[in-house]
Amino acid sequence: MRPDNGDLKEFQQIQQLYNEAERFIKEVEVVEAAVAFPAINQLRYAGHHLLKALVSEAREDFQTELNDIRDHCHRAMYEAAEAGIGYLLELFTTFETDFKDIIVTDTVSDYSEIRALRQAAASELYKGRVDRSSPVEQVRHYMNRYRELKQGVDKLEASRSELNKVKMREVKSSRRFVYQVLFWISVVLIGIAGLILR
Repeated sequence: MRPDNGDLKEFQQIQQLYNEAERFIKEVEVVEAAVAFPAINQLRYAGHHLLKALVSEAREDFQTELNDIRDHCHRAMYEAAEAGIGYLLELFTTFETDFKDIIVTDTVSDYSEIRALRQAAASELYKGRVDRSSPVEQVRHYMNRYRELKQGVDKLEASRSELNKVKMREVKSSRRFVYQVLFWISVVLIGIAGLILR
């Protein structure tokens, strides 16, 4: 079946959706290339359905294929957002492990808000896997959540050099304290030994 002129608007909408999915996948790919593979596969499937739509014999089959294209574009964005959020959560966990012994809020004033964002993202990923809502709404929400979380993680990663300085100061301070304690214990032991030997 050949598309008619009325289908042009529908193709333009699909093209916009496809372009949006492709741009978002590239956005996530910049953070970590490996997370985008499932999303790229979804765009491949969208291309497959486009070819099937173009050679469809019946109008009903044509519309089904166009709907499948939309679904795969949404799924591509969902896959990229979910994988991107998962990767950012891993980066956040690594950050927390690296700086668990110091007070981060002295350097990153909105650390509590970023942690709350992380908790919300992790909770949403879990709930999203258990209870799927409207794919279009869920995709939009996940894309926004990914972008918010990325800003927070970028801020944390940018603060690493300053936090490493704080960490080193605290290590030096701890060593100094230990040396002082050992010194005073030695003084006391020498004093006690002096009294005993008299």
